[in-house]
Amino acid sequence: YQRRVRGAPPRAQIICHLHPPTTRKKLMERCGFRCAGCGMKIAPSLAGTFRYCAYLGKYFCHSCHHEQSAFIPARILHKWDFRKQRVSNFAAELLGKMMFEPLYSVQDINSALYKSVSELKYTRALRYQLFFLNEYLRACKNGKDLLGSKAVVSTQSTGGAFCLF
Repeated sequence: YQRRVRGAPPRAQIICHLHPPTTRKKLMERCGFRCAGCGMKIAPSLAGTFRYCAYLGKYFCHSCHHEQSAFIPARILHKWDFRKQRVSNFAAELLGKMMFEPLYSVQDINSALYKSVSELKYTRALRYQLFFLNEYLRACKNGKDLLGSKAVVSTQSTGGAFCLF
């Protein structure tokens, strides 16, 4: 085994596209039979020992991929698929940090989900109502007092402006 000679380790990136299906052999050839994490080079005959990361769409060695599972944002945004997929150690840590951040706009990435997923359609309707309630309270004489209290949902839940994600 050789250690990293060329290439770069994975970097934090927000991926919202699905990786096209391809064979292990083609992906491994594309990366020069190297681990996408540490760059360890292996013989082509050992390519079957590498593990696929569903988030990054690359293969990793056993040291860089401990078969952790995570939700893949692209699968949720394109297929409404909430099944956990196997990811590399790097991707698991990154996805864990991003999990509760509003990074993706359903409207921009796949607005068709609002038509096919009733829960999402209902959530968007509630967001509309929150937005207009917020605007009404801002215009109301006593509304500013209510907006300052915890009785009304803050503008943070609507992103400070009207948005649908």
